Amino acid sequence: MASSRYGLKSVSRDDLVEFVSENVWALTEEEALAVLENPYVTPAIIQKIAHVERLAAYYSVRLRMVAHRLTPMAWR
Repeated sequence: MASSRYGLKSVSRDDLVEFVSENVWALTEEEALAVLENPYVTPAIIQKIAHVERLAAYYSVRLRMVAHRLTPMAWR
């Protein structure tokens, strides 16, 4: 699957889950933001991204996670 930002914003739920499961440790900041913008992102995907310290260190990624409607209130 292409990992361009546009591509990640429009993939199906199953493809998104598979992509993140296989690549979460290698995601760039831009890719993480694209995943978080995907309409099929799940709380589990948000949690996987949050647990990667390198990604969570980016202010833009933290901001997007906290602002996302599926993020548990405990993280806000």
